[in-house]
Amino acid sequence: MAGGVAMNMIVVDVTNCPDVRPEDETVLLGASKYSPTADDMAQKLGTINYEVVARISPLAERMVV
Repeated sequence: MAGGVAMNMIVVDVTNCPDVRPEDETVLLGASKYSPTADDMAQKLGTINYEVVARISPLAERMVV
């Protein structure tokens, strides 16, 4: 998949993902075996996990579980 980031939105090209449907759940960090954790992302970026989660836009919808 490829996409782009613009201001507070992320666009992902799912053209080659035939099982994706409108309203499907999307996981940004770590709640799925297919999603990287904040630690994984921090390691790739050369920083700490707190910096990764602190940079998530406050406008992004959150669900606390």
